[in-house]
Formats: sequence, structure tokens, C-alpha cells
Amino acid sequence: MAGEDGSARQRTFRPPSDAPPYPEGRPVGSPVAPFPGQSSDGAVTPNRVAASPAADALVRWWTAPRPEVPPGVHPLGHRPRRRPTHSPAERRGILWRFLFSLLGLWAAWLYLIRWEIELLVRVLPDSWLVSGSTTVDLVRNGNAVAFLLLLMLIAAPVGRWADVARLWVVPALRRLVSAPPGGPTAGRGSDGGAIPREAVGTGHDGDPGALLWPRLSGGGYGEEGRLAAHRLAQDLLAGNLTEVDLARLERAFPSAAPKGEERHALHLPPADGAAALAGVARWGAAALPPADRPRELTHRVTVPEDHDLRTGRIRLGSVVDNRRNPFEQRGAGFALDPGALSTGLLVLGPLEGPRRSMPTGRAVVVRLVEALCRQALAGDGRVVVVGGPGGLVPEPAAAPWPGVGSLPGGRGEVDLGWFDVVIDPADRSCAWAIDPYGPVAEPGASAERLAEALLGNRVPSERLQNAGLVLRQLLDACQLAWNRFPSLHELRLLLTPGPAVPSGPGHREPPAAGTLRSGAGVPGTDGDLLERLEGDLRAAQADPAEIRAILTDLAMRRRAAAFADDVGALLADRLALLDRPGLAGFLTHGPGHEAEHQADTAGGAPRRPWTPGAPDGPARVLVRLPEHTHAQASEILRRLIASQFAAAVTVPRGGPAGGSTAAPGDFNHLVLDDAASAVGPLLLRQMPRLRHAGAGTVFLVRHMADLPEALADTLLASTGCRMALPGITPGDAERLAALWGTGPVEERSITSTADTSGGVVRRSLRGLWSLLTGAPATRRSVTVRTVRRELFSAAELAHELVPGYLVCSVSDADGRRVRPMAVRVSGGDD
Repeated sequence: MAGEDGSARQRTFRPPSDAPPYPEGRPVGSPVAPFPGQSSDGAVTPNRVAASPAADALVRWWTAPRPEVPPGVHPLGHRPRRRPTHSPAERRGILWRFLFSLLGLWAAWLYLIRWEIELLVRVLPDSWLVSGSTTVDLVRNGNAVAFLLLLMLIAAPVGRWADVARLWVVPALRRLVSAPPGGPTAGRGSDGGAIPREAVGTGHDGDPGALLWPRLSGGGYGEEGRLAAHRLAQDLLAGNLTEVDLARLERAFPSAAPKGEERHALHLPPADGAAALAGVARWGAAALPPADRPRELTHRVTVPEDHDLRTGRIRLGSVVDNRRNPFEQRGAGFALDPGALSTGLLVLGPLEGPRRSMPTGRAVVVRLVEALCRQALAGDGRVVVVGGPGGLVPEPAAAPWPGVGSLPGGRGEVDLGWFDVVIDPADRSCAWAIDPYGPVAEPGASAERLAEALLGNRVPSERLQNAGLVLRQLLDACQLAWNRFPSLHELRLLLTPGPAVPSGPGHREPPAAGTLRSGAGVPGTDGDLLERLEGDLRAAQADPAEIRAILTDLAMRRRAAAFADDVGALLADRLALLDRPGLAGFLTHGPGHEAEHQADTAGGAPRRPWTPGAPDGPARVLVRLPEHTHAQASEILRRLIASQFAAAVTVPRGGPAGGSTAAPGDFNHLVLDDAASAVGPLLLRQMPRLRHAGAGTVFLVRHMADLPEALADTLLASTGCRMALPGITPGDAERLAALWGTGPVEERSITSTADTSGGVVRRSLRGLWSLLTGAPATRRSVTVRTVRRELFSAAELAHELVPGYLVCSVSDADGRRVRPMAVRVSGGDD
């Protein structure tokens, strides 16, 4: 920039002194290391910095056009496929006619040009026919051109030159004009090709921030805006800016640029507060992440071009170029967007496979989990993954898989560092525990969720409602008397009180004195815990009418406990699966239970209760259930976490009893392994609410036979995306084939009949031909008709779906549906 005296003068940008400090405890590499153009004191001087290939590719990837595509198609680099107007046989016929027309044109020109010259000599005056006359040359050449045009006008419709130009010439010219002259590309497009270079420039002179973030640098935001834009540009050119950083910054500063203005520039208008701008100006790409999240995953399994963080689409593979797939989607990239995932994804089939390579089902799940974790790092919602040990995410210590074999092993580095918290009962150092009562501390909802989690999905609805009523009576009493919910051990004691009625028909003898109902082992209890609760209720400062009603419920509970068919005994037996060493410490509900689980806490400190979807909790959580040692308890926990997740994202923020729920606008996602044991009536009733809240769910089901018949049909109808993996059972394949329905198919039938036509000579020749060949003379007739057939039959899904491929149908939140498509999975077992 020139000064008043005409000499060149550099501008120096310095970070503001009141910039927010860098969040501590976050592994970001070297966020404060000097970059080109920055001095040791943090001053930034614009200079000439050439963009690295990685930075140039990142800018072109981020600014590449993303057209509107149907559900299931990856928009990045997608080119719509046009349906051919001519069949291959018709194309060959057009080409032959074109060649014959050229040959006829050439022959007509050679033969008729002599007569044309002779006619010209006879017509023109002799004075013009002088050698070297300009007039004669002009007349002769003009006449030849006119004669040639006349021949071409005759040959063009005969040879179908217009079709030749439309089918071959014009596409070749378009490819020649649009192809970049050997320059770098931004990565792989949805159809496997290269994304064209966008007009963002190849070098950055002067202030690169003004080129990359024009609205931030010159949009009236003053020195802080120019400083922030310049710092981000320097981080980009130095290779310190990733697509996760771009997605996080764009989410923090929504784009306000007019549509169509500076289409190939990165827009980052600042938010209302100046603190965010100051943080970006000081820390650049490392600004604005939460303190408990890193800037990028420690290890990657997929390549960067597989997922589009800007639109949230997760690329799983490519649509097979097969007649069963829709023509417009053949060869395109197959991807799932947040709208499709919010309708629910049902993955049906086995995930396991040979250890020499990544099985198809595991490859799909790994790509989904990795993309969701990266979206959580960018600040776009939260992800909860529930599975067994090593069930969903690859462990580096296991046998190598493609892209994972070089990762370090060891217990401390499993799960590739994708999660903020790993809740594992086998890990004594875990500082988190599962809250059995969920995000909303309301007795009715908590009792309903806990009752379904304890009893499962094979209990009659009447008995399930009765169990929820019993739990609600006890939770109401504890909430009023103790101002808290009981621990699982206390709840187990309350469900098995002493008898209050004499023996009679159907009467059950009470447990002997000193057994579980005595309350031994519970801090601060003497004798029957239910008696202590009744005493605390009488002493509570509350509405007397409410206290009398609750005491009446407790008296009825004591009388009902004496009968053999009491649902309380069943609930207590199921609670006993959770109330055992190794598991009780991982089930706690906030303050009031520290002393009970003090021996099971990490380092002597009480564990922090965790509920799915809580806004103050970790964003990436893996719950590793002890399926090998506590199988039934794992099923209970799986149902409990699924129902709590649904409650957290569907109840409005600041719901009943001040419960903390998920923040609006966040894309919360639940990946549930072995979901057949977790799906119940309560979760299925909440599926429409999950779709309305924009929360995604992935149900991994090996066999639909593990579900009751009614729930299996409801689960298939409730999910918008259904995926069939190789190895699916014939029964499940038949369900999907019936659900996907039929479609029009062109069917050809060829009939051969004896040829008896013609006279004596013709029949004699056919007889001679039959004697020479040994085959009778026949006539073939071809019948073409359109019939309706299954899009994918049960036999094809069960027996012809090979490893490395899957079949998936997609629908989005707007109700648009795409017929099932055969997909080749990227990174799957071939």
C-alpha cells in the first residue's frame, strides 16, 4: 500500500490485548507457532505467500458447487446423467448411415463435378474463359461451393448428421473445453472423477485474507475483521486449516453473503460479539472449539473426500451401473445426509466377517461413526455409539484392516481416539456413569422408561403398564420424602417389602428375616426400607392430601407384594442383574449416592452421571457394554440408553421438572448395535418425534426374528432408510422385498416355431438345409412387454448379494423417497 510520499508501506496487524486465551488441554498440534508472515511477538505482516497444493485443494473443495440432488446421491462433483435417446443398436445404425452418406457425397462430388464444369463452360462467355481471369475463378469457386452445399443438404438428412453431432461431436467439444489443462484437482467426485478447478486463484499476493474472506476483510468490521481474515488465510496457506476447522468456523459465523455474490470466495461474517472475532484474530484455525474437543480425529480410516462436512453428507460408496438401479443415479456417489438419517436407518444383516479385511457391514458402520464424530468436532450436534467390546469401531490392537493396520495398539489407544468419553464397566478409571432415570427428572416418564428397559419388548402391554405404575408410585414417594430418586439398590428393596396381609390363596411366604428386604447394606437404614419411607413421608412438609394418597399407594404396594404374580418381584429380579459388583458403580443418579458407590469410583472421586443428549455432557460418547460377562444386564442398559436418548432430543429444552435436554439445532445421533433387544413400544412411538427433532438413529439388527412380530413390522415401517447387507437371512430378505414392492420391467420372450411358409421351392431348400445341419428350420418371434416385478427379490437379496455390496432405500425428512439401489461399498470386502 502506497503512502502519501509514494513509497511502499507495509501494514502490520497485531492481536488485540484483550483476546480470549487459548483453551487449555486441547491437542491441536502447534496452534500458536509462528507462520509465514508472523513475527515472534504475534504481529502479522502481509507478504507474498504461494498457496500449497493442499491449501489450494481445500479451497477448491470447500467452494465447489453442490447442486440439488435426490436423496442418496453425493452432490460434490456430481454430474447429472442424461438418459440416452437412442439404444446401442440405433447408435450403430446412425453411425453406419453417416459413413455411407459421406461415401455417397464423395462419389457424387467426383462424378458430377465434371458435368458442372462442362455446363459452366457452355454457359459463360468466351471472353471470360481466359486463363488467370479473376472473374472466372470467382464464378467457378462459388459455383463449386454452392454445388457442394446442395449435395450436403441432400446427404445430411439421409445420413442423420444432426444426430451424429448431438451424440458425439457436441459432448466431445464440451469435454475438451471444460477439462483443466493438467492442473491439480480438488479430490474425487461422486462419480469417481475429478472436481473441476474453481476460480479462486493460484497465488495470493498482498493480503490473502481479502481474497479468501472478502466480506470479513472489507465488510465494515474494522481492523478486527481484517486481522481475523488475514490470520485465517495465513493458517490456510501454512497448512494449519482443515475442513473440520472450516465447518466449525462457518457454523459459528453463518454466511450472510447475498446469493450469487462472490460465489467462489469463502464467506465468514462475524457474529454479534467481538470476542469471537478477537479469538479468531489471535488463534486463527484453532479458535472457537469447545475446551473438551480436539480439532481433528487422531486417526482416519476414510479419505478426506469421502465426506462433505459442509452439507453433512456421508459417502458410503457408489451406485452400481446396473439396470435395477434408477438410471439417473447409476455411477453416482451414494451418500446419506442428515435429513435421511433423521428418518432412521435400519441396517439389516451381519456385521461380522473375515478378519483379513473389513467386512461390508463393519465398513459401513465405521464410515458412519467416523463422519458423525467429525461433525461433532465441527460443533454440529452429538453422537452416541452403543455396542459391545470392539463391536462397532475398529481397534488398532486387533487384526489389521485396510487403512487401520498401521495404527498403534495398546489398551489406551483403542477406538482410534474418536470419542471424548468411553463408558466401560471393565475400565475402573472411567469417571462417568449412566444415569438410570434419564435426562428429565419426572417420575412418570422416568418410571415408564425404566419399566420398559427392565422388562423388555416381549412382555404384554398390560403388565408393562402395571410395572410403570408401580415404579411411579415409588419414585413419587421418594421424591416427596427424600427430595431425590432412590438408588437401584434402594429401589430393589422397596419393591420387595415385608407382608401386610395374612396368608391365603395365592399368598407367598415372605423372605426370612435378615434377607434383602431388611435393608442391610443400605447406608442409614434400619429394618424395612418401605417403613422408613412411610415414616419420612409422614414427617415431610407437603400437602397432607398428597401425603395420604402416596401412603395409600404404598400400603397397596405392600399388600400386592405378598402375591406370587406381583410385578414388583419381577422388577426386583431384573434390577438384581444391575445391582451387582462391577455394574452398580456405573449406574448412579446425581448427588445423594456418592457413599454407596465410593469404592467403585475412579481415584476415589464419585463418577459423574451421564445422560444421552445432555447439552453439558461430552459430544462423542462410546458406551461399551459388557455383553460377554453380563449379557442380560447389557440388554437392559441398551434399552435404557435408547429410550433416554429419545427423551432427551424430543422433550423441549427446559422440559418438565427442569430437566436438561438437547440443545435445539444440534444434530444428535444414536448408533445402536444389536438393536433388536433395544427396540420397544416406547421407542417406536417416539420415532416420529425424533424425525421432527432432526435426530438420527441407526439400528443395527442381525435378525428380525429377534424381535416380536408386531414390533418387527412397526420398526420396518418407522424407519425411512433400510439397508440389506450380504448374509441377510431369507426371512428378512422376504420382508424387505415385500416392503420395497414392485416396479415396471421390460420383459422379452422369444418363441421358436416350425417354418412351413412358402412354396415348393422354398420348402425344398429348407428341407435340404435341415438334412445338412441336422436342425429343423424354425421361425423366431420376439415379444416385448412391460410387466411389474419385485425391485429386488428375496432370493437375490439372500443369495446373490456378494461381499462389498449392499442394497439400500433412502427417504429424507421432506418425504422424498428413492427406490432401493445396489451400492458398491468403499473400503468393504471385495
